[in-house]
Amino acid sequence: MSTIIRIMTLCFAIEQLPAAPPAAIPEASRELLQQNAKALDGLEFTITVDHRFVADVSTLPDELRPLATKGMLSAEENLVRIDGPHFYDRSSQGPQGTKIGERSFDGRVLYSGRPPGADEESLLTIDSIERCNNDAKQTGFPVKHFFWRYFEDAGYRLPEYPGECGESSSSLVLSLARRGRVISWLENPTTGMHEVVLEAPDPWSQVKMTPQQIKNAVSHLLGKSRDYQEGVLQRLVARSKTHPFRKYRLSLDPKLNFAVKEKREETTTGELLSYCVCEDFFKLSNRETWLPKACRTSVYACESSPAYISSTPLYEVTAILKQAVPKVFSDKDFELWYDKPGGAVFDYTAKDATFDRPVIYRVPASAAELARSSKGQVAGVSRTRWLIIINAAILAAFLIYLIRRRGARSQRSQ
Repeated sequence: MSTIIRIMTLCFAIEQLPAAPPAAIPEASRELLQQNAKALDGLEFTITVDHRFVADVSTLPDELRPLATKGMLSAEENLVRIDGPHFYDRSSQGPQGTKIGERSFDGRVLYSGRPPGADEESLLTIDSIERCNNDAKQTGFPVKHFFWRYFEDAGYRLPEYPGECGESSSSLVLSLARRGRVISWLENPTTGMHEVVLEAPDPWSQVKMTPQQIKNAVSHLLGKSRDYQEGVLQRLVARSKTHPFRKYRLSLDPKLNFAVKEKREETTTGELLSYCVCEDFFKLSNRETWLPKACRTSVYACESSPAYISSTPLYEVTAILKQAVPKVFSDKDFELWYDKPGGAVFDYTAKDATFDRPVIYRVPASAAELARSSKGQVAGVSRTRWLIIINAAILAAFLIYLIRRRGARSQRSQ
């Protein structure tokens, strides 16, 4: 009996010990991380992103098999401009460098467009942060405006959602700490690396749609497409309840101004979601920041089937930084407009636009046509039809976004 009493007394004493203080980021390290993020301003980047499917398709759930299709594996090149809260991103594909999509924020307005091609007319949407935020509240589904594969792998957090536009680049570590918590920050005496572990909201758990909102979102789809899309949304809503947080493990090199050398993303129970290695670092001209020329990521899980986590990689993503060039930007470097006549413009910022109805017109070929177009009609095409077209384009982009790992591009459908 005395042994039991001693054990109970010891347990009580342990319970009375003060809780360990939360881990903190050393102030000197914090300043260097902030300095690295600031160093991205005034630069134009050229980046290639390549996807390679490596899993055995026959072993995967049906919803993951589209990952192996040719369209999902197309390599892309991105031209990126960063200048404080101003961002621009253009995607190109193919040996001819065909421009497939552009997105930008000029400090006031959101632009997304498909430049005119040999056989395609341009599409351009002009939108406001306020309207996009209201739309996300109504639908329960926030839609990304930007995708930053290379920068996130390299340890940076750039605005993605409309509500974040207006912010400047920041450190991924500091952003995760601000949105979540630092579990540990330790120096590895063997490697010299600083190992940091953080927990933050899971990016796949932002969908808060009600059953009716899901029904509304897929109501215009037919057959298997409707069932598939409804299932994806239902799984994401379920995940927001069962996996609200994600764990991040990063290895920072103090010799490279705390550049990220490795990054692991896991569930809070330790299941590996992705693993990234950054290689071949170079120092930016006239700056103390080091950037990797290559970020190689192995992906073990995907948004379209978030409950399925493979023990081996599903696909691999290689992001290559081809160049980072200092530039003096003007406002026009962050504004989108296509001069080729015939392109369609959907302007939610125009005077006569409403929350769910933009002013729609074609890019005019003459002054007389401009006068007619300014009334908000697309020549020869009804307003309703063009609304259907743009909604279909948005949905297509959304499908691609769910299927491909975040950071892949969806502008072909914009």
